Amino acid sequence: MLMKSVNNNFNYPHAPLSEVVEDYFGTRVADPYRKLEDLDDSKTQLWLTEQEHLTGQYLSQVQPFREALRRRLSALWQYPKYSVLTREGPYYFFWGQDLNQPPQPPSIQNQAVLYRLDSLEGLSVPILDLNQLDPTGESSISYQSFSPDGQLVAYALSTSGSDRQTVKIRSTGNAKDYPEALENCKFVNIAWKSDNSGFFYNQFRPDKSSGLLEHSSIFWHSLGTPQSHDRLVFDDPQNVGCLTYYPQLTDDGCYLLLHILNGSAPTNRVYYRPTDGAGSFVRLLDDDDAHYLFLGNQGATFYFQTDHQAAHGKVIALNLERPMPENWTIVVPEMDDILDFGLLVGGRLALVYLRHACHRISVYRLNGSLEKELPLPPIGSVVGLTGKTGHGEMFVSFESPICPPSIYQYEFTGGELRTVFRPQLDFAAEQYETSQVFYPSVDGKLIPMFLSHKKGLKLDGSNPTLLYGYGGFGLSVTPQFWLSQLTWLETGGVLASANIRGGGEYGEKWHRAGRLGQRQNTFDDFCQAARFLFRAGYTRPDRLALRGSSNGGLLVATCAVQHPDLFRAVVCQAPVIDMLRYQHFGSGRAWVPEYGSAEASQEEFEWLYAYSPLHNIKEMAHPAFLVMVPLGDERVHPSHGLKFVAALQACDTGPNPLLLWLDRSNGHGQGKPGLEIIGEAVDIFSFLWQTMCPVYSDQTSNERAISSTRLGLSIQM
Repeated sequence: MLMKSVNNNFNYPHAPLSEVVEDYFGTRVADPYRKLEDLDDSKTQLWLTEQEHLTGQYLSQVQPFREALRRRLSALWQYPKYSVLTREGPYYFFWGQDLNQPPQPPSIQNQAVLYRLDSLEGLSVPILDLNQLDPTGESSISYQSFSPDGQLVAYALSTSGSDRQTVKIRSTGNAKDYPEALENCKFVNIAWKSDNSGFFYNQFRPDKSSGLLEHSSIFWHSLGTPQSHDRLVFDDPQNVGCLTYYPQLTDDGCYLLLHILNGSAPTNRVYYRPTDGAGSFVRLLDDDDAHYLFLGNQGATFYFQTDHQAAHGKVIALNLERPMPENWTIVVPEMDDILDFGLLVGGRLALVYLRHACHRISVYRLNGSLEKELPLPPIGSVVGLTGKTGHGEMFVSFESPICPPSIYQYEFTGGELRTVFRPQLDFAAEQYETSQVFYPSVDGKLIPMFLSHKKGLKLDGSNPTLLYGYGGFGLSVTPQFWLSQLTWLETGGVLASANIRGGGEYGEKWHRAGRLGQRQNTFDDFCQAARFLFRAGYTRPDRLALRGSSNGGLLVATCAVQHPDLFRAVVCQAPVIDMLRYQHFGSGRAWVPEYGSAEASQEEFEWLYAYSPLHNIKEMAHPAFLVMVPLGDERVHPSHGLKFVAALQACDTGPNPLLLWLDRSNGHGQGKPGLEIIGEAVDIFSFLWQTMCPVYSDQTSNERAISSTRLGLSIQM
């Protein structure tokens, strides 16, 4: 590997070097950029500053376009945004943003506000507004849990996108906080007792040597008392750092459940005990042989969604007095569609299925008979579903790539789906369309992909296209709404989203087909999406860009390294890159069930080494890269992206920019202020247009141009 850039177009800063070489089962692997793992090193800091300067210089070349894009995104942002409603006691709650903002002058709310309604027709009363508590927008609410009567809310406060949470408690009546604050929380889950005396919650206690939050335990907190008085409820010293425990109380308040996860493994365990009991937990589902999601209970009968001997998912009922598998009742059997999630509400089962990666909702009676399929649009995603066992209603949030979330109420007695909130924004959605196509992968497997663009698109291969993917951890990429991407559509771009293997779009088998040693299937699926787009006339290689974040960052980096001729530009956000050392940083240890470990066996080393982006870069002309690294990322260590940029720049021989974009104030992406979301989008789309189709500030270009009345600019084609 070259240590000095051979690219004559950009004067890339020289990264600090090391002579580290490690031995993996007889294969010696150099790690020349190991020093970039130390973010506090003075040479690393100097290199970061120089990289920031280089990126800023490149993006400033299109300043008129950037400012026009910022104005358009700011205008788009200012529409009323609603989360799904949840009913707690006699009240309704939702998160809202920019609900009362006039269209002019622009004023952006950085964080959503928690509102309470006494009735669906009543006045929305704000009870928690972080925009007033922290005008910088750097504080965010990452979780909330209401007491059963709706009088209290426990909320988890995070700063600068950190996974670390401080739990506080607020009265929803007077909007005042209780004095206590619970620290050392991460991915917290809270289960209130019905008498409001307190709640169960999971806490990660700090490791004595590293200080990292690694030891998961369950505690009881009594309302109005300091955290030092909290009582330990469950702990397993044999599984320090391996298992994570999440508490849940049944809607009737009778049982305390523990959901037990082992990192990113697709299986879990479930324990329980009576809520007021003081004894040990009953290990109800302890074989770690499948995924079990508790849907609700009717007395001692528990309903679970599971893929136990049902790859597409089913619903079972088990009685606590006879919990062995031979006594389970299959309530809703496995179907062709994939059971994604659901809940027991109103004495029924509301089940959300995936049909070729699109959501639909079916309502079943507890005897297993179908009562109704809700009349939702054919292409879209259910991003919220709430309701409780004793309620006669549930709420649904549904969105699509060109329509923001709409909120619906479904009443079981009348069987009516009623619109509660339907946001209106300054975007002509009727001029655009989303369709679904299927294309063959290398092995012939058919892969679905969603395409969004203007109606009447010419399939002449000239359309700038942004291809998105994830392909990991069993997570499904359903057709969702991204506000920032509307400007891409308005300026003539095509949005493509591929449902590649490694995700959960077709169940656990689809996931396992892109997991561990089968991961090359994921990369092949994604590259075949590009080839389909070429064959079908949507675009061509010099008009195709990739975008992916986290595991999706690994995806786009690997594909661009393996097949650089297919792509013109890559936006690689918070990526996992160093597949030989990822498990030593951030949350990496939890991902070993998904990726494997290069230190575990020669077999696992060989499959990771074969595709690890950091270790497969060659001296050649690469696509343009914008590698976006949040320096406060506690999940994916920033060194992944830093080492990747250093290696790319050292080995590049082509004309395309290979840029490092740094976020010095946020973490992995959650809780980012609205203004910073807009600023990030401006940089992303400015980079894409400048690398794929140079941007002009007037209409004088003689080349074919896509004119945007929204931006007042033209883009050379």
